[in-house]
Amino acid sequence: MDRANCLKEIIEYGARAEEAKSQIKSFGFDSESELYRLTGEVLANILDLYLSGTISSEELESWANFVECRDDIDHSSVTDHIYQLANPLITREITLTNIKLMASNLAHS
Repeated sequence: MDRANCLKEIIEYGARAEEAKSQIKSFGFDSESELYRLTGEVLANILDLYLSGTISSEELESWANFVECRDDIDHSSVTDHIYQLANPLITREITLTNIKLMASNLAHS
């Protein structure tokens, strides 16, 4: 699996996400270019995973930290949301109410 496919699997919680997590370590964090564009639609899908109980608040926070620290992911269209999710102790706690509000805001933007 190449770097771009690893990113896609991890970000979208694909069927091969665990394999991709192991392989992405060989590529490092820095990149000359952005290989994946994280859209509001993709973020909404991830929020739905949390709202449905498929992933925990800790997994959502970890996912956001992964996205936030990588140079090979363009998350410019959802930067504020990623920051909030990655930093719940200084922004908003990850709760059903807060994530429903975030999902609603995404749907109306």
